[in-house]
Amino acid sequence: MKKSSFIVFISLLLVISACSAENPTIKESEKTENKNLIENSSEENIASAQVQEVSQDSNDLDVYTKLDNAMVHFEKYYNFSGAVYVGMEGEEIYANTFGKADFDQNIANTLDTKFIIGSLTKQFTAAAILLLEERGLLELEHQITDYLPGLSQWEGVTIHHLLSMSSGIVSTDHPVFAESLETNFGSNIPDLITEEEAISIYKNIPLNFNPGEKFEYSNSNYLILGLIIERTSGESYDKFLEKNIFEPLAMLNSGYSLNWDMLENKAQGYEKINSENDFYPIQYDYFLTHSSSGLYTTMNDLVTWDRALYSAKLLKKETIAKMYVPHTNVPYNFEYGSEYDYGYGWFTQEKTVEHAGDLPGFTANFYRELNTELVIIILSNNEYLDRDKMRSLTNTLTNIVNGD
Repeated sequence: MKKSSFIVFISLLLVISACSAENPTIKESEKTENKNLIENSSEENIASAQVQEVSQDSNDLDVYTKLDNAMVHFEKYYNFSGAVYVGMEGEEIYANTFGKADFDQNIANTLDTKFIIGSLTKQFTAAAILLLEERGLLELEHQITDYLPGLSQWEGVTIHHLLSMSSGIVSTDHPVFAESLETNFGSNIPDLITEEEAISIYKNIPLNFNPGEKFEYSNSNYLILGLIIERTSGESYDKFLEKNIFEPLAMLNSGYSLNWDMLENKAQGYEKINSENDFYPIQYDYFLTHSSSGLYTTMNDLVTWDRALYSAKLLKKETIAKMYVPHTNVPYNFEYGSEYDYGYGWFTQEKTVEHAGDLPGFTANFYRELNTELVIIILSNNEYLDRDKMRSLTNTLTNIVNGD
């Protein structure tokens, strides 16, 4: 994506839904069946139909087979391409891969294929901030102006407000943000924004509301947290995560996607996939993702990350618990609904935490039940599987495991 066209495509940090298309390799009757299912069913009905399909006349089937039947269903109807993992208390229940990492090169997805994870990045940024707090390098109730004095117009906004999506700072898809970008950089927008450049973008943008007043999802919150990580640690965001999170946990296939084009064993992102002879690759652009949505990882590395969050290997357990506290209530008209709150990098509900991620060509969902240590992770390189479909699939797999 050319920098000069950024204003037109400013919403790349949000979900970009792809339209469905027919699969030319299936019979006409199956085409009609698939089309009717996709076009005429709500997500709730789809989830119900999946559970019914895998459960009907299958009381004697084990959980693995039911999970596999559900995934085969999604592969059949939605051309699922990616990886899925279901586990509990550190034990694998189901792990499988579908589709291709690269359809043109006929390279299959594996559990070690690298995927862009979008806003799943936020939980790693939150963990990095909490790690710096443990080391005494910052305090969550400190104002961001204590670390970034150039943003003096936001006096009263704390690190806590950034983490909990309650700062009032406009998101990167807001027209005011786009206008400020154009004013400051024209068509020469940098790939990475330095502290000085960020201040020049934000310095004349007022808050949408008073800090702490309400929830508003804003990628800017986590972009600014990345700048605070760099200011307090003296290292770049990617180097800090590499040295303090990925290397200690042996997450050796995870990192910041600025060098995405040069990586090996990575998935190509697709706008939509209909068959091996009908797929639409899309260019991934890491522009302005950074500490908000700029990481890549693999299924095996995310399983490692899940287990680390139940131990004190990286953070103290009481520190980890801060991420799950219901800090800010999510409004009813937001996609997660008012039954959820926002913690630090996680949507949280009682003993359940969850977060979706998406960028052009990629979608992901990470679901965890803290009391049973159930984890369901889905990574996809088919953008047609938007966040609603991914959460619907997550609900289906959860119901199977829990016997609902």
